[in-house]
Amino acid sequence: MGQLQEQFLKHVEQSQGIIRKVCAAYCFTPSDREDMFQNILVQAWKAFPQFREEAAFSTWLYKIAICTAITANRKANPASTMESKYIDFSEMIDSDQEPKIESRDILRKSFQQLNPAERAMLLLWLEGYSYAETAELLGSTPGAVGVRLNRIKEHLRKFFTLN
Repeated sequence: MGQLQEQFLKHVEQSQGIIRKVCAAYCFTPSDREDMFQNILVQAWKAFPQFREEAAFSTWLYKIAICTAITANRKANPASTMESKYIDFSEMIDSDQEPKIESRDILRKSFQQLNPAERAMLLLWLEGYSYAETAELLGSTPGAVGVRLNRIKEHLRKFFTLN
């Protein structure tokens, strides 16, 4: 095994949770999540020779994973809102405690109403990325990210209040 491949595998082993979270946010069945996981790995491997370590590997991987998921989602569902599909939140939650079933269902329904870019912003925000980091990853501005995240949070507040 070459040195480049060893470095890549080491980085991926440490950061595979990122890929799993993105897959859980954009894929609705276990087989789709596994296919997306493999697709993200392929895209990351293709891009790895250009990885310059100017940013953390995890940040770089998030960008690859989100772009790959959004692109695949657009190809598969160009006009779909995906409201009737199921999202498995168990892979997106890092805590040892599972949320109650009712809470998970409400969270799933609210998340399904977000478009793919909003899902990406919310995932990054939940991971603790700053507006500037999120903007850089998604090709936006920090101000635009702040505005959209505030709208997403307001939408979620209203949704949870009604449910």
